[in-house]
Amino acid sequence: MESGATKHRSKKRTSRSLVWGVLAVIVALTAVVGLFTINISPHRAFGGAVWLKHGVHYINDAQISSRIEQIDAPKEAKLANYINGATPSCDKLDGGFCQKSVEGYVYKTLITPAVAYKPGTPDTKVITGYCTLCNDGTYSPSCAVGRGACSWHSGVASYNAAEYRIVPGTLAVQAQSASYSYATQSYKDSPLYKSPELPNLKTIVGF
Repeated sequence: MESGATKHRSKKRTSRSLVWGVLAVIVALTAVVGLFTINISPHRAFGGAVWLKHGVHYINDAQISSRIEQIDAPKEAKLANYINGATPSCDKLDGGFCQKSVEGYVYKTLITPAVAYKPGTPDTKVITGYCTLCNDGTYSPSCAVGRGACSWHSGVASYNAAEYRIVPGTLAVQAQSASYSYATQSYKDSPLYKSPELPNLKTIVGF
């Protein structure tokens, strides 16, 4: 049988264990309560964002990107509407960012310029000098005008006959329309587009 002293020591140890257990529970509860009352602004960590507000919160980079798109959506819609009204029709430009009736936004590039019609010109005869013309249609080599000129060419047909050379004419140039290439674009490719400012982390997480 246990003595009275042994029973007393056993009860004392039990009492101490109970006190320490209660203290441990109080400390744990205090930590939990503290966690839910501390506010720490969001910061980048672990491939996303972490913050404390009524508990610990975390979102990854994909969720951050999705929230940024949602925040920027009204601004993007306003930009798209402005660019739509400010961008000219491709019919009015020789090149650059413009709108085509079916394709929408495109970048127009001139490949070959337009060519205007140009009429041709006929061959023309130009006088180069005067000489003795013989009856066989040739000219005297020395343009002689005295006795014996053209004696070997059936005689003289005319003195001081004009000599000519032919100046070739030109062919007509047919009219051609300009040709262009069109690269598909979006309103974000417009020179008028300016990306909205990146919202800060507090705005993104709704801190």
